Amino acid sequence: MVRSIQVLDDVLSPTCTILKALASPARLRIALLCARSELSVGELVTVIGHSQPRVSQYLKVLIEAGVLTRTQEGARAYHRVVDDPPVRALLTRVAAMLVDDTTWTKDLVGLKSIWVQRQRRAEAYFDRHARRWDDIRRRDIASEAIDQVFVRLVDDLRPGRVLDIGCGTGHCMALLAERIEPAGAAPVAGTGMAGAAMSITGIDNAPAMLALARSKLSGLAHCHLRQADMMRLPFVDQAFDMVLVSMVLHYADDPGQALREARRVLRPGGAIVIIDLCEHNRIQLRESEGHRWLGFSDQALADWLTPVTITSIIVSAKNRKEYCKTNRKTDHKTERNIGLDCGVWWGRVPQSHEQGDGHARA
Repeated sequence: MVRSIQVLDDVLSPTCTILKALASPARLRIALLCARSELSVGELVTVIGHSQPRVSQYLKVLIEAGVLTRTQEGARAYHRVVDDPPVRALLTRVAAMLVDDTTWTKDLVGLKSIWVQRQRRAEAYFDRHARRWDDIRRRDIASEAIDQVFVRLVDDLRPGRVLDIGCGTGHCMALLAERIEPAGAAPVAGTGMAGAAMSITGIDNAPAMLALARSKLSGLAHCHLRQADMMRLPFVDQAFDMVLVSMVLHYADDPGQALREARRVLRPGGAIVIIDLCEHNRIQLRESEGHRWLGFSDQALADWLTPVTITSIIVSAKNRKEYCKTNRKTDHKTERNIGLDCGVWWGRVPQSHEQGDGHARA
């Protein structure tokens, strides 16, 4: 009897801790907001109108209770609800009960204002920087065709937890978010995913890129962003069902190490997807765009990914042309191809592949 009581206490104790943390109206408001979006202390202060020290204390309690998790990005930290279906389900039910609550309605208005401010800040900062990234992508490669191949592949793979390495402006994360709903959502017609539960984590080493991605993904609770180095991923072994490495490998000093890290965090049977340039001779891109590698061959990627067997689809960009002036006197212009062929490579990790030490990389 005593043992039964002890077992019951062990089971109920975490739940009681969570409920106690949410018993405060202010802490409940913060948890509900962080279920909608990753938020900093300053943003939460703006929305709920409490002082910074009070908000910091509320966050401390919620983190210690296992309701929220904290991610540091330089001098700023962002907070979101943990990836625990029962916790998220509880907060979803509470939010539904507060649909006519005046305070919660004001909080939602404040949250939308935060999203608008993020968008404006990102637009102002990236007019000449990160925004050019998407323009270059559309100019140099057949981006629409690549997106179509990627979306079909995701529908076939049906991943749960996804890691986007080098997420940049959040382009691929946005594509994924359109296809798959967060846990507990109703099936979405036409997605082919039957409402499968999913979380998408994007990492990038550039705070500027993360800022633009955050503005693009605002309101998507199953999308998370984190500043990290692809050579030393801050995740434990076997943490993800799919890892995407899109248009970033040609910047890596050691692509083999980057892919070994990607394999480390994949569960047995998980899928790795690489989108990058095929081999080319545009040497000037080393200087103009900072490319470290002039694309990749099937064999090079196969060697790096052993024992993963890879399949590839090559997306041609021969229709990407521009006109350039070749004679100043006659103003004669000739057409030249500026497009770069792109590959989509993927494969599954064997069910019994060798693992690391189980620890995240510092």
